[in-house]
Amino acid sequence: MKRKNARLLAAMAWLLLATAMAHAQRLPSRRDVLRAMDKVYAHYKAQPSQADSALLREWPRVVYLHGLAAYAIVEPKVGPIAISALPMADTHKESTMQLYANVPALARRAATRQSLEPLREAMTLYAHLRDSVGGIGLWHDAASLWWVDEAAMPPRREPSGATTHWSRGNGWAFAALAHAIREMRDLESLWQTDATLRAEVEAARYTLERDFEAMAIELRRLQRTDGFWNCSLLDPLHYGGPEASGTALFVYGMAYGLRAGLLHGETFRPVVARAWQALVREALQRDGGLGYVQGFGHMPEEGQPIAASFRPEILEIGLGCFLMAGAEMWRLVAGR
Repeated sequence: MKRKNARLLAAMAWLLLATAMAHAQRLPSRRDVLRAMDKVYAHYKAQPSQADSALLREWPRVVYLHGLAAYAIVEPKVGPIAISALPMADTHKESTMQLYANVPALARRAATRQSLEPLREAMTLYAHLRDSVGGIGLWHDAASLWWVDEAAMPPRREPSGATTHWSRGNGWAFAALAHAIREMRDLESLWQTDATLRAEVEAARYTLERDFEAMAIELRRLQRTDGFWNCSLLDPLHYGGPEASGTALFVYGMAYGLRAGLLHGETFRPVVARAWQALVREALQRDGGLGYVQGFGHMPEEGQPIAASFRPEILEIGLGCFLMAGAEMWRLVAGR
């Protein structure tokens, strides 16, 4: 009888575990995604204005506007948002933040001007950041990840000896690739009848898609069991822990990759589902605030500590990343 009861308990435990795992891999509904975005945005609007902050006037402002523009697409009551990310070039030279701020915006400019010169400028910048900064480039080919800037490159190492690959810094690069690829796909339609120009756009897009897919494969391998990614991607023992802003940027990129057919559905849908659930179940707090968001900085050890109750000095970074992720998830589940 005892043995039979033990087997029954074991079977029940396995069933509960299997049910939980299946639920964790299920994509949310459009309504649930929008509800989470509304909650986060409402909480932010209720906070004191940070419009006079010097930090907000620089980098976080761009991230916030990108998130707000993405939110406005799926939530019409927000109203249309016009953005321009190009002024960030002089503020974050030779970093993945410059990649995020400028490469997609230059691709968009190529479409508005119906000229390939901005696209050529974008690809020149991309090649420089990828392959030339610091003599070896910010792209770490052996890891399929990015160093956020030259200061993160060797000889710098994490306490474990791993190379320094900051979660949010890689999130900037991954989101930039997704955004630029989308802009380039739209751009190709402008030169349907010019085979030479169309081939140039396609070659540029394939360059970005190659790195995007390599990153996605590595990020899938590095995802934590709780759905988040560590603040220091290759060193979970030092400033590891869940980090929401980088996780949100990875969700944004992977959700787009799934929609665009760049990523295999059966392989990456569970990754995106787990990450989104982590964001809404753990990072999103009851009052609508976002926890586990690293504060302002550009290295894993900066902007610490990271906790559910911690609110960074500048809220716009976490908000913008979350709204970008939410908008792409909404489009994914809506089939758009």
